[in-house]
Order: sequence, then structure tokens, then C-alpha cells
Amino acid sequence: RMNSAGFRRMVREIPLAMAAVDEAHCVSQWGHDFRPAYRKLFYLKRTLKLPVIAVTATATPSVLEDIGVALRLKEPKIVTGSFRRPNLQFEVAYIRSDQDRLNALLNILQERDFGGRVIIYCATRKKVESVSDFLSQNNFLAMAYHGGMDDEIRSRVQEKYDRNNRAILVATNAFGMGVDHPDVRLVVHFQFPGSIDGYYQEAGRAGR
Repeated sequence: RMNSAGFRRMVREIPLAMAAVDEAHCVSQWGHDFRPAYRKLFYLKRTLKLPVIAVTATATPSVLEDIGVALRLKEPKIVTGSFRRPNLQFEVAYIRSDQDRLNALLNILQERDFGGRVIIYCATRKKVESVSDFLSQNNFLAMAYHGGMDDEIRSRVQEKYDRNNRAILVATNAFGMGVDHPDVRLVVHFQFPGSIDGYYQEAGRAGR
């Protein structure tokens, strides 16, 4: 929206008190390619002259610094809390082959009743499709979600996931922004994401 000249004109006519940038890690981590519009949000400070607050649940010191630079914040006051989420339990399994990984995933889903939604993250779109197909062939209601899908299909998948409190979603990191269901009981990383903070950001969608 901030890239739209019409929207900018409208915003200039509103007596705004301040601007809040939520999910602010996107300004640094994804703003270079995935969502370049994030890198242009300095407009809020430079042109609209608004005080700006940037909020995120996960950001390393270097990401915090980059957020400040990108948003043109001058000597920002940084308030940090603990990353610790005592309601989450983490498990790591060392698995060599893809087939063993699929079998381990199947065992987890068959042996435990999580009583809520499940998210399974994969690193590639191709893997999302193959894992989703595998689970469907084994009688699980699994849906695929990634950035290569048609917008209408993605919207339908998200709507189904929102409605079904037993849904299993297999996704890339294209899924998750703004998702805040109170009953995500399991997050599985079928493939590891590109960074530890990316992992923690995605794992944190459980146990809310």
C-alpha cells in the first residue's frame, strides 16, 4: 500500500499520531527480495514525519540494527524480552534419508493425538507437494501451501485451515505471517530453514 501514490496521498491527509511496523524482522530478513516494499517503509519517518515503533518477536542484534537503519530511526530505544517460551517442547531427530524422514513423520502423526492443528514446514515448493501427497495417501487430511500457488487457491487453503481445528498444513515459510491460532499443537520442520531465528520464528507458531 505504501508503494501506491494514491494511498500515500490519502495517508498525508489523515492526522496520524504514529506508525507501528509489525513483523519488523521482515524489513531486514525478507525485505531484500521476498517483500521489497518493507525496505521502503522509511517513508513513514522521512516524509510523514511520524514517530515509528517497530515490533517483532524474533530478531538477532544484527537484524535489530538493520531495522533501525532501514526505517531511518535515530537513536531508537530498544526494548527486548526473553525468547524463552516455557510452554513449548523441542525435539530433534537425526534422520539420514528422505524415506526415513517420511516414515518418522507418519509415526509422529499416527502415535500421538495432538488435539489441534499441525504445521509441517519444508524448504522447497516441490517438497511441500510431495510430503502433502504422501500424507494424503496415508489417510491424513493434509493441504499444501506455498508461494508458487495461484492466489485464489492459497486463499482457499488458508480458509480451510482456519475452519478445521484438526487440519494438517504442509508449507514453505510463505505461510505463517499473522497466523495466530490458539491450537497449533505441533510444528514439524521436515527440512531445516535457512537460519536459527527463522526456525524459532516458525516453531513459535505452536502453543499460543
